[in-house]
Amino acid sequence: MQEILNRFYNYIGAVQRYSENTKQSYQNDIDGFASFLSVTYQIKSPHHITHFHIRTWIVRLMDNKLSTRSINRKISSLHTFFKYLRRFEGLDADPMVKVVRPKIAKRLPISVPKSDESITRLLEQRSAGDYDVALTEIIIIMLYGTGLRRSELIGLKEADVDRVRKVIRVIGKGRKERFVPIGESLLKKLDEYIELKHQAIKTISSDLVFLTNSGKPLYPKMVYNIVNRYLKTIPNLERRSPHILRHTFATHLSDSGADINAIKMLLGHSSLAATQVYMHSAPNRLKSIYKNAHPRAEE
Repeated sequence: MQEILNRFYNYIGAVQRYSENTKQSYQNDIDGFASFLSVTYQIKSPHHITHFHIRTWIVRLMDNKLSTRSINRKISSLHTFFKYLRRFEGLDADPMVKVVRPKIAKRLPISVPKSDESITRLLEQRSAGDYDVALTEIIIIMLYGTGLRRSELIGLKEADVDRVRKVIRVIGKGRKERFVPIGESLLKKLDEYIELKHQAIKTISSDLVFLTNSGKPLYPKMVYNIVNRYLKTIPNLERRSPHILRHTFATHLSDSGADINAIKMLLGHSSLAATQVYMHSAPNRLKSIYKNAHPRAEE
């Protein structure tokens, strides 16, 4: 089993070109499933797996109080794994055909209230010249001002900043390229940070925009901690992760009347369905448009 698993992990990394984070998630999901099969049923080959084994595993996950969203992510990992087995490892039938995903209750994205101006004020204030403070500020306003994913922020290079066109080049999921506008104030703040970075760090051997005070690339947990500490200053937020700032970026665009297709392109979503969650305020906005535009609206 392990040899097949290793070939699959190499496949999604080298051929499918999944990001390291995505590859690690797949590996965690499928290693957990393989361990369950080995301990519970002594199954050592994927050719012996049936839909019964998969369903039993899902029930076990539910009994362990794993969220429906997390379970569905693991099911997606299995779908990809069994497609690989069918194509490259001679598997006769896909047991996932008889597996039904648990339904996820619709949940509105959590975002910073539009009335809270704390992030906007970061754009207006001058940095005190402290590198760690400047790094915190630029991470917060970049995530909010561009809607980047955490991994996209970490991977941003200085050459990706186009100051003439006022856009940044972003390499997203699946190595897909997109260009995201960057406002004048944010661009100025970014340039101030980059100038301070070259002054504060003696030796810079990386072309990445964002570095630690020792000149090393940022790592996911560091970005999470920075955002989490900052968002604790904003009351009534149920969660405080970098993704909340991405949600805020999209929600504020939607609330201000931005076209859903434009939001989709800015976020780098592959399907419109992923973007539609930000349209929860659309009915009220449509009523306003109707009232202001239709000649018989007041009758």
